[in-house]
Amino acid sequence: MNSIARVTMLGVVFLLPLLPVWPASAEGPTLDTYQTAEAVRGDKITAHALNLSVAPIWVPHGDRFWFRQQDSQGWQFVAIDPDRRDRRAAFDHARLALAISRTTQQPTDAAHLDLQNLAVDDPLARRMSFETSNKRLTCDVASYTAQPKTSRPSIRFE
Repeated sequence: MNSIARVTMLGVVFLLPLLPVWPASAEGPTLDTYQTAEAVRGDKITAHALNLSVAPIWVPHGDRFWFRQQDSQGWQFVAIDPDRRDRRAAFDHARLALAISRTTQQPTDAAHLDLQNLAVDDPLARRMSFETSNKRLTCDVASYTAQPKTSRPSIRFE
C-alpha cells in the first residue's frame, strides 16, 4: 500500500467511531430523544443548583465583603476578610431574625433572611441597613436591635 492509501485507511479507522449512530430506519432524533433533552434543559437544572453567582456586599473603606451563600438548609450571610484569610458568619442569623421579628411584628426565619438592598453602614461592620417585609431597617449588630430607617439610603456605586 502506498502512503496515501495508508493515511486514508487510518482516517477511516479512527474517524468511523466518531460518526453518530442512528438506526438504519430512523430519519433523525425520536420523540424519546427530544423528551430526554427537554428533561435536562438548562433552566430546569439551574433551579436545583446552588450559589451560581455571588454578589458582594462591600464593607466601607477596605477589601472586606459579605455575601449570601445558599445551602440545602437555607441562606447564610458570610463575611470575608482577605487580608486575614478569614471566612465566617457575617452575623448571628438567629439574633437578627429575632430583632427583625420584634420590629416588623412578623415571624422571620433565621435560615431564610430576606434582606434586600443590604448595605454595611460602617467600616467595623457593626451597623447594617436593609429592606425586609416592605420596610427599610437599620440594625446594630453588636446589640441586635433593629429599627426603621427614616433617612433615604445613600447611592452606592460598586
